[in-house]
Amino acid sequence: MEEKDVLAWTAMISVFALHGLGNEAFDLFEEMKMEGVKPNNVTFTGLLSVQHYACVVDLLGRAALFEEAEDLIGSMPMEPDAFVWGALLGSCRMHGNVELVERVASYLIKMEPYNHVFYVGLSDIYAKAQRFDDVKRIRVAMEERGI
Repeated sequence: MEEKDVLAWTAMISVFALHGLGNEAFDLFEEMKMEGVKPNNVTFTGLLSVQHYACVVDLLGRAALFEEAEDLIGSMPMEPDAFVWGALLGSCRMHGNVELVERVASYLIKMEPYNHVFYVGLSDIYAKAQRFDDVKRIRVAMEERGI
């Protein structure tokens, strides 16, 4: 399209959000603003559909309701993105849930294999659980990937 109006921008943002591509949706939103197009209520609804799930997962995780958080993630109409999994990772670290943090970190590392935050989070929980062989394994993996 030569000129995109608010409806075109909103449609693209909403589709990204619907498919769990939160980063892309927010990047497009920033581009929309830079182009001088003013967002409407539907634009914000599209963006919030991504953040809504991450917020609820974060609340459930903080309350140590991990099964409920995983059920919510499993029932999402889109693929969970790094925001959603990251919210659960933070809660796992907070409560020392090593078993779940391993699964969550695995998803995150597959999604963004060069994001140091996920490795550090996993390493941190291993250290708190005094699993120092696992800490070393994570650090070696980071070094091998140049992280």
